[in-house]
Amino acid sequence: MTLGQMRKAVISFSAKCKPVIVVLILCAGAFAFTPRIALPKRGAVASVDEKTFTCRVKGGNWTYQATPKTAYWLGNTQVHLSDLTVGADVRVTYHLSGKDRVADDVRINPKVPAAPRGSASGGTERPQTQVPAPNGRTLPPQVKPNVAAGGGAGARGR
Repeated sequence: MTLGQMRKAVISFSAKCKPVIVVLILCAGAFAFTPRIALPKRGAVASVDEKTFTCRVKGGNWTYQATPKTAYWLGNTQVHLSDLTVGADVRVTYHLSGKDRVADDVRINPKVPAAPRGSASGGTERPQTQVPAPNGRTLPPQVKPNVAAGGGAGARGR
């Protein structure tokens, strides 16, 4: 085979494969530029340092990388990594970079004051007042007068 014949064969082969090569390049580009998927996770902060923080979540402890782009929120107020304290209840939105979890958004849940002991409603009960019955007596707050029955307490047997 001469040099000219070899050139013609290579040019002919590359012309036939050009569409396949273009498709492969486009597919590779699509995989290289896939958007990040935001993954949320809730837990309690176990430790914090300058560049990472660890949360106790179902299944163990997860460590997140903190970056300058990581946003920290306490309610509607933007705060900093230094405001993240051990024991805080957080919801972390992150993405994976290789095997690392990189925090994008950290929502710190504000602590809700505990309800007083013996109170099931969290301390927001209305003061209990006496309810006047139609017959002039006062009923305890839990008992409402039965006005439709024609009287109130004691109207049944009369």
